[in-house]
Formats: sequence, structure tokens, C-alpha cells
Amino acid sequence: MKKFRWLYLLFAVVTIALLALTACQPAAEATKEETVATEEVASPEEAAAPTEETAPAAEQSKVGGTLVYAVTAEPDTLDPAKTGAAVSDIIMGTIGCSLVTYDTEGNIVPYVASSWEVTEDGLIYTFHLRDDVKYHNGKTVTAQDFAFEYLRALDPETASPSTGPQLGNVDSITALDDTTLEIKLASANYPFLFSIGDPGYMQPVKQEDYEAMGADAFGRAPIGCGPYKFVEWETGSKLTVERNPDFNWGPADAWQNTGPWNIESIEFRVIPEIATITAGLESGEIHVAAITQTDKEYLETLDTVNIESSLQPGLRPYIAINTAHAPFDDINVRKAFNMAIDREAALQVLVNGEGEVQYGPLSPAQIGYWEGVKEIGYTYDPEQAAALMEESGYAKDADGFWGKDGQRISLTFYTLPVETWVKAAELVQQQYKEFGIELTIQQDEQGVLIPLILGGDYDISMFGMTYAEADILWLMFHSSQIGGFNYAMVNNPELDAILDRTRTEIDPAARQQAVDEAQQYIVEQAYFIPLYVPMNFTAVSSSIIDYRFSDIRGLDLDSAYFAQ
Repeated sequence: MKKFRWLYLLFAVVTIALLALTACQPAAEATKEETVATEEVASPEEAAAPTEETAPAAEQSKVGGTLVYAVTAEPDTLDPAKTGAAVSDIIMGTIGCSLVTYDTEGNIVPYVASSWEVTEDGLIYTFHLRDDVKYHNGKTVTAQDFAFEYLRALDPETASPSTGPQLGNVDSITALDDTTLEIKLASANYPFLFSIGDPGYMQPVKQEDYEAMGADAFGRAPIGCGPYKFVEWETGSKLTVERNPDFNWGPADAWQNTGPWNIESIEFRVIPEIATITAGLESGEIHVAAITQTDKEYLETLDTVNIESSLQPGLRPYIAINTAHAPFDDINVRKAFNMAIDREAALQVLVNGEGEVQYGPLSPAQIGYWEGVKEIGYTYDPEQAAALMEESGYAKDADGFWGKDGQRISLTFYTLPVETWVKAAELVQQQYKEFGIELTIQQDEQGVLIPLILGGDYDISMFGMTYAEADILWLMFHSSQIGGFNYAMVNNPELDAILDRTRTEIDPAARQQAVDEAQQYIVEQAYFIPLYVPMNFTAVSSSIIDYRFSDIRGLDLDSAYFAQ
């Protein structure tokens, strides 16, 4: 078995992101007893009777209760090969299991695979699976299930937005027998083990179940192998999972509890309004939720809520632009749009200054971040922005808006109907108006917006990407990912060559050099418009005991239980 230590781990956070890794990942510690303890009441005579030794009171069971987890958007699907939504990964992470996972320091550790070997050239991975892992319907998880799911995700017809790209340049996947899986890569992939460590996106699927149910039905009611079983999905309202009492294969190197979780069920309640979430946390109706900086200041004054914080690992929020469409096919326009944004003002107004201005495609919370972006990133300079627009033949009309050949730049600015994103979109809209750019905000649900962006049927959008590893650069900007996470529709062979090196370089120093070059190139070409890196805040009810929170794994609820 190989343990893969990330030698230059910075302040990474694995959270539930558009690519990201779930903040509610399965975790576990074997519980000794799961029956509810009862206590007989003694009669007055018995109570008064002298005894030589008083027996200790029976320990009350920790099992029970429903945890309400507020999410601001509804999943598009729970089919791991068909979704790229962060909220889907959060929920799938409680339902699924993965070959490997990672501990709080970023080390790759066993999960369904008890051990593995990697050839010296980094091309062949052989995983040896446990033989006691079961799906929620009682069927055994096998190597064939991982092969089926991964090959399905890699099939171009599937158009997998996350699982397929995370697998990368796989050449072949073969189940040598029920407990041995061989994955051959076309070329070395430095972050491969990290990429397959997400129990949400990277979970196995039993082919016979998937085909019997059909793709749509499976996406609405998946059969997983994790600590929770799917129960129901009430569209527009909530999704519910319940405790899997047979779960007994949690990774001992990452979790405190390798057995069934204590909390009986988790209700993922869809609540787009931040004020409603805050009120629910205050009243105790909601137990876990991501919160804004403003609400954090109030909630941290309450004894009933604990606040956990971490720096955002990625671009969330940022402005995605389609470089295949005018006006963003012009580098001068892309640079001008970058220089017309006052990021410091956005940081102060939107998140009360709790975070950092962002200049490059990685945040300081991600593995591989390069400090040099601060020196080459675009700062607020409307005069230089105007000069660049004029250099490309644009001029302002009588109303003060930029245009060319009598055609004003007038763009639809897409965003999710999430309060924090809408506020950011409104501030950006105002700043661009002051510069002379007309944007019309359009709010769309995730199920509408994501296909729109994936298909390149947009010009500009507020968006977010969360992932702890620098491999997000390859996923977001490599030409092979057009139709996937390459929302910018970048097709640049020179950049592709650099990005390929970020995967194929096995030596950590050489790989980091390639990652630095990629960040520099992407900034210089202005392929996106970064805003700021916020601090993320997660509110956890003080009624939840023994949960853990770390920068790498986020929130772990494996051994958590409700206070009696």
C-alpha cells in the first residue's frame, strides 16, 4: 500500500464544491451498543435499602435524532456521473463510499480499497478491495462496480461534468476479480489518488441496479454503500437520508468511528433565503448550515450555535466569461473587464472584509497556490481599462456605454438565485455600469444554469468552483474539458501543454513549477474575472456533540450525536 503525502499542502479545504469534496463526508467509529438503554425505577423501599455497592447508571444510547442541514440550492441529480453540483456532492457523500479517502492532513488512506500498489512510472494502479462492503440493498460492492461506474463516467455520451474529468487520462479500467481493480493511465497523473478520494462523485454503482432502475430514476433515488441510505426527495423542499445500521467499513485512518453513525437521519432542507436559515439556526430548527459573515457576527453571540471557519478553497464567487464569444474573444476586453472591478470594495461590502482579494485561479487555501499572482494580477484601474477598450475599437455612446459599430455591449449576467450570489451580482452590475458596461441580471435555478454554462450558451455569469487541489486548473482551462468544467471555452494548445505537465510531472518541485506557470499564463490571458477569497463559516448547533471540523475535511459527523 502506498500512502500519498501532499508535500506542499497549504491551507487546503475539502468542502462540498462545484467539484468539490463533501463537507459531510462519511466518517465512523464502531459503536459498542445501539439499543436504547432503559432504567427501572426502584420502589421507595428498595431505594432506601442499604447496599454494599451501588451499580453505575446505564449509559444512555447516543443513537437517534434528525439533523436538519440547510442548503441554499437543490441538486440537479444524485447520479454521481451526471452531476457537478456542490450540493449534490454534499448529499452523495453521506450515501456513497470511495476506493480511498484522505485524513485531516491530506494523506491518502484506505477506504473500500484496503491497499494498493502503483508502478514506478505512475501508470498502473492496482487496488485490493475489502470483501465486506455492502450496498444499502445488501449486495456486495465489487471491483466490477467501480469499473462500471468509472467507465460510464468516461464515456463521452455520459458527458460527466465531474467524475469523468477527475479520473483524468485513464487508458483502461479492469476488474481482475471481485476484489482487484486495475486502472491504467495513458500518462502519469500526479493528483490521481486525491481525485478519486471523494465518496460522493467517486462512489461505485452496481450495473444491474442502475440498468433496472433507469438513469433518471437512479438519479432521484440512488443506492449507495455509505453510512446513510437514501429515503426521499421532495422537489423544492428537502432530501432525506437515514442511518445505515449495517455500515461497518469506515476508514480507520481518517475517522473516529468506523461503524454506524449515531444520528438517525439527516434532512437536507432547501432554503435559498439566508435570513430564513439564520432564524432557523437561532430557533434550533436548523442544526448545520453555511452562513454569511454578517449572520456570523450575530450567531456567534448565541450559546446555542458554534461557528467554524476556514478560507475558501477556490473561486467562489467569481465571474465566468465565455472566451469563444464576443466581446470576450478579445484579450483587451477581458483585461478591461478585470480592471473595471474594485475588488477591495467588493470584499468590504459583501463579506465585511473577512477574506482576501483574489488575483489568480487558485486561492491561498488550495494546494499549489502561487504567491506571484499578487504581483501580476489585475488591480482596479478604470483609466487603463478604458484605454484597452479604445485600443480594440470600442467607444462610449451618448449614454456613456461602451460599444462598437453602433452596437452597445449589453450582456445577460446569469446567477443562481442564492442571496449571496445575487448580492455579488448586483454589486458587479453597478461597478460595470459606472465603467460603461450594461449588464442585465438573470437568476436561474441550478438545473437550468449549469447546462447553459456547460453548453457555452452564455457570455458572462456569476459562478463558483471549489476544490482543494491545483488540478482544478486542468479541469477549468484544458481544451479537453470544453463541455465540462472549462466554462471559459478556452482552447489554447500552449496552455494545454503546461496544464498537461501539472498532471504528468511526478517530482513535487517540477510539478509545482508547472502549476505556477499555469497560474501565470491564465492570469496574463485574463480567462476569468476573480473577485475575492471569502472566509467560509459553518454554523453547527451546540446540541450536536462530538463532531469534528478541519481545514482538509470540513465537517465530520461520524461520531456526532445529539445532546440528551
